[in-house]
Amino acid sequence: MKKTLTNYKEQTIGGVVYYMFTFDGITSTDMGSTLSAVLLADKNGVTYSSKPDKYSIKDYAMDRLRNSSSATFKKMLVDMLNYGAAAQLHFDKNVTHLANSDLTTPQRKMGTQTLPTLKNAEKSTAVSGATATFDKKNVSFENKTVLMYRLKFAANQNMNNVKLNISYKTSSGTSVTKTIPASQFVKSGSYYIASIDSIAITDVRSVITAKIYDGSKQISNTFQYSIESYVYNRLQNSDSEIFKNLVTEMMKFGISAEEHFS
Repeated sequence: MKKTLTNYKEQTIGGVVYYMFTFDGITSTDMGSTLSAVLLADKNGVTYSSKPDKYSIKDYAMDRLRNSSSATFKKMLVDMLNYGAAAQLHFDKNVTHLANSDLTTPQRKMGTQTLPTLKNAEKSTAVSGATATFDKKNVSFENKTVLMYRLKFAANQNMNNVKLNISYKTSSGTSVTKTIPASQFVKSGSYYIASIDSIAITDVRSVITAKIYDGSKQISNTFQYSIESYVYNRLQNSDSEIFKNLVTEMMKFGISAEEHFS
């Protein structure tokens, strides 16, 4: 995989101006994968390039575990590496080099040892005359953490003005609202799939309120759910131990990230 980044932010540190590039294409299974970065710059018609800089999420985490004095930060880093390793095992990716393989016994003890008791926030509040339904919910972990709703509409539903509205409060108390038009739904047989990939890892316990509208009219019940609700359900009903380990480690990481950044 190769990607060229052209957008950057300037940041002054100690009187020196730095150019900050952000790459967000690293998945949970890639924490131990080494990225090679080369800086290119043009001057007077000549392109200059730096030497390759090689680094990984795991390299950063291991360095901070050795040098940071923050207990909550180190707890979060250990939980993150454990989540990465669980994702590698579940998706069968580079399992001979797990993200948490270099953690020492003392470092492993810095992480969350037991998952806190989870809450199921799933709730549906009836709306008179509702014709659209939230049929199923799912969460994908392979790339970003994506919450998906499977939606069912009346056979004669005109989809031109249909939209899904979601709202929630982040762990820091910020209100978030998002509208997904039907043009962004994915048709699946007689159903439609609406996906939300913008939920931060710190918001796995945030309760998301979802409503389906046709124009300004709500045509579904009001549905409440969360990533935590999904994990609560899967831990009780999944037969796959490797999958249950994945969602357990993801929740540990999310909760410790929430605690650290709060």
